Amino acid sequence: RRGWAAIGHALTMTAEHQIVPPDEMGPVHTDDDLLERWQLLMGPWGFDLRQLWILWFDQLGHMSPGLLKIEELDLDPDPELLDRLMVICEDQRAQLGGGWVAIALGRPGPGLISGGDRAWAAAVDAASRRAELDVRPLYLATTGRVRPLVLDEL
Repeated sequence: RRGWAAIGHALTMTAEHQIVPPDEMGPVHTDDDLLERWQLLMGPWGFDLRQLWILWFDQLGHMSPGLLKIEELDLDPDPELLDRLMVICEDQRAQLGGGWVAIALGRPGPGLISGGDRAWAAAVDAASRRAELDVRPLYLATTGRVRPLVLDEL
């Protein structure tokens, strides 16, 4: 059974383990900025289940205080689930007055990119294209590692 968990506020932890609310963080403008943000959010702990994490950024790159987490995902992507997710993403993006969406796939195991990871990256990209939504490339978060899943490089 898949679980949808809306988390009211996205808090990140610094290297010193201090919690930082999104409104106190700088904007995200570059791929390196986004990687750093995912690393702060995900931490080094890893995951027990396959899950998607969704963040929203306004047109100036400021992160929305909310995030959405979808837990207990199957190994293979579900196009219908992703299409429904893109509707939610667009609604939230519209509430921000524009901007873009960032999505990370968290899963147990090592940081090596698997066939399932590639399938999720392609499926998220296809769903965002169908929805004509500005979604950055999918990121993969595993124990101790976060990395982009750029389709051209897979």
